[in-house]
Amino acid sequence: MNAADLLKLVLAGRFVLVGEYRGGRAELRGFVDRKTGLAASSVIVSYVVECAISGDFDMVKVSRKAPEAVTLPEQVEITLTKGKRYAFEIESLSKERGLIAAWLGSREPQPLEEDRGMQSPPEAGAAP
Repeated sequence: MNAADLLKLVLAGRFVLVGEYRGGRAELRGFVDRKTGLAASSVIVSYVVECAISGDFDMVKVSRKAPEAVTLPEQVEITLTKGKRYAFEIESLSKERGLIAAWLGSREPQPLEEDRGMQSPPEAGAAP
């Protein structure tokens, strides 16, 4: 994804989180199905992303439900590269007790093509 594609998503009203991928894992989470009242479980994939939301530096836990065909965490292969920047199309965002959590929308994380238009902004007070 390049800067133009990212801008199109934002102008279309999509909420996109851009940050450096720091790590991830898959885990089996149990829950009670609201419709049936029975215990159920699903595989949840979580990514830790470094970005700036409420200041200079934040860590955000971005989660998504694995496809129904995936029944064990061992079946999930995370192909993201640590230290590389990705765009995450976010469905919801919350902040509880200082921790920021987000749920990923329908799109997979998209790697960003690095170019001059996507460099970090200059530090506050620094001369251009």
